Parts: sequence; structure tokens; C-alpha cells
Amino acid sequence: MAFKDAEEQKQELRLQEENILNDILSNNGTMKSKIIMWAEILEKRYELLDFSYPINQISSYIATELRKKECAIAQNVNHYLSDKYKNQNMIRFQHITNQLEPEFCSTDNCKSLEEFSITELEFDYEYVEKTQNDLDRISMYFNHREEALEAEASKRGIQLSGKKFRDPISCYDFRTPVPEDEKLEWYNKRTSENLFKTGEWLMNFAENDFLDFPPLDREQAKLFTKTSRLWRILFTTINEKKWSGCRGFWMDRNYWQKIQSSHDAGNSTKFDTTLCAYCSRDIEENPKDYHIMHYDKSSPTSYKCDNCNGTEILQRGNTREQVDFKKQENDMLAREVLDHATFYSDIFVKWRHDWLNKPIYARKAAIRGPFSRSSIAGVDTLVVKKQKIKPATTTTK
Repeated sequence: MAFKDAEEQKQELRLQEENILNDILSNNGTMKSKIIMWAEILEKRYELLDFSYPINQISSYIATELRKKECAIAQNVNHYLSDKYKNQNMIRFQHITNQLEPEFCSTDNCKSLEEFSITELEFDYEYVEKTQNDLDRISMYFNHREEALEAEASKRGIQLSGKKFRDPISCYDFRTPVPEDEKLEWYNKRTSENLFKTGEWLMNFAENDFLDFPPLDREQAKLFTKTSRLWRILFTTINEKKWSGCRGFWMDRNYWQKIQSSHDAGNSTKFDTTLCAYCSRDIEENPKDYHIMHYDKSSPTSYKCDNCNGTEILQRGNTREQVDFKKQENDMLAREVLDHATFYSDIFVKWRHDWLNKPIYARKAAIRGPFSRSSIAGVDTLVVKKQKIKPATTTTK
């Protein structure tokens, strides 16, 4: 029986709410009293678990419903209702605003400025300065909150207050500044992701985009081929696991060989390995007598032996045979760098400028009308700022 009474109460309250809304839209009766009655009905519905919004959001709910009906009274809802129906942040903002209105005073008796004592002038000036700082912080909070709400609405494909939202064209999260206070694992993971995406886009460029708009000038095409070969040579060195040392090191050894000797160039340098210096000390006599260290963040050398707990790394010597073996290849690479490194970006930048931009501009010229009207009127489509999403912290094994 009690359950039946509760349902009857809910139905009666919903009917009262509908009648009040019709009276407001018909301009029947006093608007203030109608809105206050509406808020009281919603509060009762909330107590009966028939209204999902909290009580301190009733004012916002009523204003939103009236705006949907294009009712001008929506802007006055906040002034008609008591504080318990309002968001606390909005209450504080309204109180600050009221203090700055001409009909209010921050000092007693509402004297004119000419009647203020020096102490009262000092007090009032400090009050205005502090309030201005508070308003700046409030404004910043609301701007960020508005952007977050618009971004969420864009993601869900919904409208808010009758406004449509869309993502900006060519907006990528990675273009935001790199944070200064993240953990080591976060930076390493972002680096890996950036390189991976770069590889993906390079593959797409090589397989599709470039061949869709190939250069028609033979000399330009020849320069692209030479430049792309230089990119390939440099990345081959990075990916080739049998290649020891870096390109700069071997060029330095090549130069040292010319001004000194192959023997001096080969025997003057040693490479760090991942072998334990103590457990692998007899490796020259017995090539199978060695122990590999493991990566360890706490080690001064970044590696630690799980056999003796040592951190000293065994170094591998260089040979003059290796210097001689790489001499010809390094000479050729040096020539390639001198001839084509200045054009290293042309294959991407000049290609886009000369061949790809033209069809892009044609497409944009065809669609500029609706977007121009939208940007001027501000009612058709709103572009939402892409929000920076803080990724979950990852741990390395």
C-alpha cells in the first residue's frame, strides 16, 4: 500500500511540474513564484528517488529546460531560487558579482569615494585587487571546464544548450608541450609511441601518398632518390645488429687512420659490453667462459651481474682490420652526406608544397562556405579544443 502511495505521489508531482511549465511558457501567473514551486516539486521528487539530479543542481536543471523551450526567463532562474538549489561555486561567484555592482558597497553606510578616509580607501582598493584575482581564477576554471564539457559532448556526438561540437581538423594530442614532471617510464613509453607512429606514417607516405602524386620533373625525382637512399643508409646502421659503433665513431676512426695509422686507429678505442668484467675475465683464453649482466636502474653502469653482483663492465677492443674493412663504406657515406644532407627534408617538405597542397586547397575551397558562415555566426558548429589526456603510468619489467 505504501508503495502504491509513493507511485501516486510521483505521478501527481510530475503532473504538477508539467502544469507549471505550461503556465511559464504561456506567461500565466508570476514567473518567480512558478519557478520556486517548480524547484520545490523537484526537491520532493528527489526525496522520492524520482529525480536523478542533486538538489544543488535544480537551478541549473530548470534553466536548461527553459532554454530548450527558448524561454527568455531562463536567465533569471538563478536569481529567483534560494542557495540550496544552486551549485556552491556559482553561489560564491554571484556573491562576488553582487559586491561589485553599483547598488552594493564593500564598506559600511555606502559612502561616496570622496567621503572615504585614507584607511577606507586602502581597504577598498585591497578588496578590489583581491576580488579581481579571484575572478581571474574563476574565469580560468570555467574556461577549462567549458572546454572539457565541449570535448566530452563532441566525443559522444551530442549537443549542449543547442550547440553542436566537432573536433578541429588535423588536431593531434602529441602536439601539446611535453610535461616536465613525469616519471622516467612515461617519457620512454611516449618516445616509443612517437617513433612507432612516425614509422606508420612513413610507410603510408612511401606506399600511397608519394606514388599518388609522384614528381614529374626528372631532376627533382633523381634528387629525391639520392636523398631517400641517404635516409636508408643512416637507418640501416641503426637497425643493423651486427654493426658495432655509430657512424660518427667510424668516421672519426677513418680520419684517425689517415693522420696516424690503422694500428693506432684500431687499438685506441674500446667498446662497453654487457659482460661482467669479473665473471668474464678469462674469456680470451676460453671463449665460453663469460657471464651476461642484466639491466639495472640502480647500477652506476646501468648493468648488474646476477652472479657476483658486480657492476663493472667488460670492454671489447677494436681492431685495425675493422677500421680497414669500413674505410670504403665510410668514405662513400661522407660523400653522400655532403652531396645530399642539405636536401634531407625536400622529399617530404618540397613534395607536399609542389604536389599535395594543390588538391588540398581545392578541397578546402569547395567547403569553405559553410565553415566560414559557422565561424562568423557561431551557431552552426563549434570547434572543440582537443584535451590532453594523461596516460596511465606504466612500469617496465
